[in-house]
Amino acid sequence: MGTQGKTPIQIFRVDSSIEIRMKEDGPSELGAELEATVDDIWEQVQRSRDVPYVNGIVTSVHSVEPGEISAKFIEYKYVIAQANAPDLFSRLQVRTLAISAVLLTADDCLVFGLRSENSRQRAGSWELVGSGAVDKSSLQLDGTFKAGDQAKLELKEEIGV
Repeated sequence: MGTQGKTPIQIFRVDSSIEIRMKEDGPSELGAELEATVDDIWEQVQRSRDVPYVNGIVTSVHSVEPGEISAKFIEYKYVIAQANAPDLFSRLQVRTLAISAVLLTADDCLVFGLRSENSRQRAGSWELVGSGAVDKSSLQLDGTFKAGDQAKLELKEEIGV
């Protein structure tokens, strides 16, 4: 499948009670040259779009250990820069974190949703209902997220359950 012996995705089995613990905000010290590269890519992408991206805050995974995912908040411009220049991964190390719930109906049907054509990302794509980014709005006072609680929040936002 074009992966030349490499696994295209790593699967980690985690319990819904796993904690997502936040570390420091932002990427590690990048240096002026790399920051300028990121800013240049961001500006180039913004100029190419009818509707510009919002440079919001997203969650990037630092490490996965039994019982805990360590993550940090970063600006969205780093996601865009790495997506447009994959060779930056070794220096930016952006690994965004999102939640996807698996919702089965009473008659064992899996529930998918179709993203709006007006979505800023992945417009018109199918995804599991109960999917979304882990963001600061779900952060608890102790600096953690509960994955199960985040999945429930996504289900409530998307279909009201």
